[in-house]
Amino acid sequence: MHSLIFQLVGDDENLIAVVCESMCDSIKSNLTTAGDLLASLVRCTGPVYLILDGVDEISGIERGQLVAEFLRLSKNNDTLKVIFSARPEADLMRLLDDTAAVISIHEQNEGNIQAYIDQRMKYIFHVRNVFPKARAVIIRLLKPLVNRANGMFLYARLIMDMVATVHDLSEIENELAVLPENLDAA
Repeated sequence: MHSLIFQLVGDDENLIAVVCESMCDSIKSNLTTAGDLLASLVRCTGPVYLILDGVDEISGIERGQLVAEFLRLSKNNDTLKVIFSARPEADLMRLLDDTAAVISIHEQNEGNIQAYIDQRMKYIFHVRNVFPKARAVIIRLLKPLVNRANGMFLYARLIMDMVATVHDLSEIENELAVLPENLDAA
């Protein structure tokens, strides 16, 4: 929350004055106080769109408090719009059930991930001057990549980065024969 406040303030002297007037010890330890300050700043700036990525990576209790606070703020302020980006954790789904439109990205961007893989393969094959037989092997081994990526471009990118840096076909075969199960394993 504090980081968002400082990003919103930037170099705007009027907003800095608002923050200075409200600075107190409770802003450091009280999420609602920090949220109220953020709401005051939003009223001074006009429309604000916040994108909070990786919300699922916050511990359960803190995540619930943070999401609830942003829901409160956006409900009370028409000029504040919040987008939460997260894996579909059960507690998040319960919190957002009545108030948010849930969009499952991995079902909608498989085509884009496949296009990325195809473009990246084409580039790698061209730059590395890969022989046709080796191309066929690599293409076959990369077939499951879109499904394994589960909507995560970063996963696909990490695998393609590995393909781009390995120079021996047998090593590529060994690496791609057992694709990592998830992003952490990649």
